[in-house]
Formats: sequence, structure tokens, C-alpha cells
Amino acid sequence: MSEVVEIAAALDAVDILHQYSGVTALDHVSLRVQEGEFLTILGPSGSGKTTLLRIIGGFETPVAAQRLSIAGIDVRGLPANHREVATVFQHYALFPHMSVGQNVEYGLKVRGVMPAGRRKRAEEGLRLVRLSDKYDRRIHQLSGGERQRVAFARALVTEPRILLLDEPMGALDEKLRREMQVEVRALQRHLKATFIQVTHSQEEALTMSDRIAVMHRGRIEQLGTPADIFDRPATRFVAAFMGMTNLIDGTVSGIDGKITQLDAAGQLLLGTWTGPRPPALGQPAFAAIHPQRIAIDPSARTGNGWNCFGGQALSAAYRGAHTDIQVSSQIGPLTAAVAGMGISGAVAVSVGWRAEDCAMGPAGELDS
Repeated sequence: MSEVVEIAAALDAVDILHQYSGVTALDHVSLRVQEGEFLTILGPSGSGKTTLLRIIGGFETPVAAQRLSIAGIDVRGLPANHREVATVFQHYALFPHMSVGQNVEYGLKVRGVMPAGRRKRAEEGLRLVRLSDKYDRRIHQLSGGERQRVAFARALVTEPRILLLDEPMGALDEKLRREMQVEVRALQRHLKATFIQVTHSQEEALTMSDRIAVMHRGRIEQLGTPADIFDRPATRFVAAFMGMTNLIDGTVSGIDGKITQLDAAGQLLLGTWTGPRPPALGQPAFAAIHPQRIAIDPSARTGNGWNCFGGQALSAAYRGAHTDIQVSSQIGPLTAAVAGMGISGAVAVSVGWRAEDCAMGPAGELDS
């Protein structure tokens, strides 16, 4: 019988602890990233995401780490320039006194690659990012999007096992940022390379990633696919951070297969349990619904699997693609995102949503 050989992950980080002046920045974090995967580390400022990226890249040394390996090689104590990683920063860190080609060649020059080889690889890198005709240009002659592409080319020509992206779209305007999200994702798929990105943008994470790690207070609250994170939040924090602004607290009053019943101040809601462990009767819990999943209509929807409540529309905020309607309902204030101009003025309405669109999980902080 042939022996099964386990292929080393691109990144294997186990039990990473880091502190600044006694304040815990990473609280025993573990993360495994497969070869060819695009993983995004998502979270608000101060959540620990940038610290984790810097430790992977070798720019910070953790207080403790049970394991930190890149492609099976232990990199604990290994300086940044000896790790098979490259980093693209938010402000690109390009040299203004060098040409585009010289910028792309810089990492190769540091590694001792001969001039002819540097030129060939730099030209190939610029071709990948569609800047073949910019080799002799100066950095100040490029647009923001072109500068970002140069930063990518400079990182990619060193052939890293992992490309680290530190808020790479942060300096771009909204239109260009969305275009670059698509371009970077297409480039990663073409190269079949391993990308690890840090961002605080939910849209960026959902658009670009194979998996997302949501961080909060130095810990990974949830790790999963974009659909998991957006529709099936494991904690109240993840639900709120991913835009489930309709949050309702209560206690579990019934469990029927995949459907959980929540008692919220005497009102009963049906939802799908998405917490890390199965629910228990009497357990404090939350329900969360995305505004775009709430139907608003003068006549209540009825039927199995629907939550329906009466209420009154109080105000409307036009957002272009949709209108946010603020509703005072039987279970408290709700926000519904509806197409078009929506409803104007105070009017009696009914609100409803499907149980499968209502995520439920445990109240309180993530267990230690």
C-alpha cells in the first residue's frame, strides 16, 4: 500500500501570540492557507489583522508561536528578506527616482540576479499587469491604477510562495478600486498563486476571496467562504460587521431540525442557526437579517418559513440603487433596503423575511 504524502500548506500558523506594551494584539491565533488560495483577513482597525500580516511577512516577531511555516519551512526567527514572500503596500513604496522597469527589477537586483535576467523578468512582470509599454516611464507619469500594477509586478517577479497585500486598494478612488478588485483576482487565478490580503472593506473581501478570516480583538471570529461569512455569521459581531444591521436579541424557544425559534420580548421569530455549536432551549441568542432580505409591503406575506410583522414606515433614505426604509415594527426598529424610490412619508406597512434569510447565533463574546 502506497504511503500518503501530505502536501505542505502555503502557510501554517499555529497559536500565534503577540503583545504591544502588555496589550494583546494577537490572542493565540491559528491560520492555515492552502497553495493557490486567495484568503482575505478582514476586520476593523485594531482587530489584529495587520499585525498578523506583518508577522507572516517577517516584519514583526511574535511573543510566541507554536508553528509558523511557509511551504513547509519553519520561518520563526527568519528575517523578511529570507522568506519566500513579497508584499504590496497601500502606498506602493515605489522609488520616484527610478524608471518603472528599474522599480520592477529592484527586488531581483537585491537578490543578485544579473542585469540581463532582471530585464527579461521585469518585462514579463509588466506584461502580466498590462504595462508592457511603460518600462522606461517615470513613476510620476503613471496614474494611481498604473502605479498599483507596477507594485504588483515588482512583487511578482521575485516569484514568492505567498503574496501579501496590505490594503492595496486603499489609496484608489471607488471606481478604480472596483476595477482593480476584478483585475487582481483575475491575475491571481491566472498565476494560480497564493495571495493573503488584509482589508477593512467587506465588499473587497467578498468580491476577491476564496475564504475570509474575520478578526475581532486579536482573534479570528469566523473563517469561511464569502457566502458563509455574509449569510451565515457565527457570532453577533460578524453579523453586524457584515452589514446585518437588523439585530434582535432573545432566547431560543424551539428547535425543529434546521429551523430555530427565537422568543424576542414575546414575539416569535424563525431562523437558521449559524452559531459554532448547536443551539439549546433557553439559550440567549440573536437574530440577524440583511436589510435587502426584508420584504416591505402593505399586505403581510404568509406561509411556512416566513416571519411577518406589522409596522409603520417612518423615513426613507435614497441610496441610488436602493432606498433604505426605516420601519417601526412589532419587534423593534428595522431597516429594509428596497429597489427604486421606495415609500415616502409615514404609512402602515408589513415587513417579512424568510427563515433561511434570518441568521441566529449565541449571544455574547466568542468562547475562549
